Amino acid sequence: MRETLAFIAGICIPVVPTVIWLVAAGAGPYLYESWVYYPLVRYPERFALPFPSFFPLSGTEPFELWTKLVIYMPVVVYPAAAVALILLVLRARRGDAGARHEGRALLTVTLAGMFAFLQAWPRADVTHILFGLQPTFALFAYLLARLVRSPGVNRPMASPQRSTAWRLLPLLATLPLVLLLWKGYQRTTWEYQNYVAGLHVERGRGVFAQFVEAKRIDTVTQYIVDHSAPDDGLFVVPWASGFNFFTDRMNPTRTDFMLFEDPEAYPCLLARLDERPPTYVIYGYTWDVDNKRFRDYAAPVDQYIRSRYAIEFTTDGYEIWRRIGDAPAAPSRGNACQPRRFRWRDLVR
Repeated sequence: MRETLAFIAGICIPVVPTVIWLVAAGAGPYLYESWVYYPLVRYPERFALPFPSFFPLSGTEPFELWTKLVIYMPVVVYPAAAVALILLVLRARRGDAGARHEGRALLTVTLAGMFAFLQAWPRADVTHILFGLQPTFALFAYLLARLVRSPGVNRPMASPQRSTAWRLLPLLATLPLVLLLWKGYQRTTWEYQNYVAGLHVERGRGVFAQFVEAKRIDTVTQYIVDHSAPDDGLFVVPWASGFNFFTDRMNPTRTDFMLFEDPEAYPCLLARLDERPPTYVIYGYTWDVDNKRFRDYAAPVDQYIRSRYAIEFTTDGYEIWRRIGDAPAAPSRGNACQPRRFRWRDLVR
């Protein structure tokens, strides 16, 4: 029990004071937005695909099947780890010192893996799932090792063939990882160079993309760099804020993408644009989101751009708008940037 309390304290001592300090400094509403409001309230259904049902196993070729099985691992591993923890607790209560030490290590890896895997929820996608898989591999290896060392495998009556088969399980469990590594080895620069290209802009060195996309990024970035000064602002809609980095131009707002409707955020966004009007707006990737386009689900922002900017340059997939000289005067928006407050109705929709 003391070890468990010490472990919990080791987590709380740095985390709790940090959260209290952030709230006292005025960051509480932003923590609420990041941890509760946007993940649970604002993300559309298409951004919250249920894991792992959006990875059907049927009708897939062997390598893709192995890949999907690896991604499914947390669904099996974490419940099994929870059962193993319960068994270790029961053994520890009977005075097994080894079970206490083993349980602490297992609890540490399990919690670390679960916290990492939370990146995949509620917006489940492959990238976020892969970020949280490393502890899952460790837990999977541990569970297999425990299975091999179980009394049912090593009891004297067990046949040599059965014991050998069980002992091979950890080796068999590495096959998906070996296959993934082999496929990754095959997809080296020598192969990638057949269908990807590196960016040529200064701040894009070492970044690769498909040929068409690399050309687009280079073209748009170079245009902004050539036609603006370093202290000129740059606003990008509805997303692709990487252009702020590639061009080294500041975003005058706190918004870096707008893939879904958020009317409560628009007044503050427009107030920030009025305070520090960006010289250029990059308008790109205007694809449908929830059967709507940016000009529909973010109509106030779209109208603001069209009334104060004019298209100066276009390339495949992007429009570059420059602020016009006779832009309308900024209206009074009052206290548009008020912190978002917690509301129960947000959680019970």
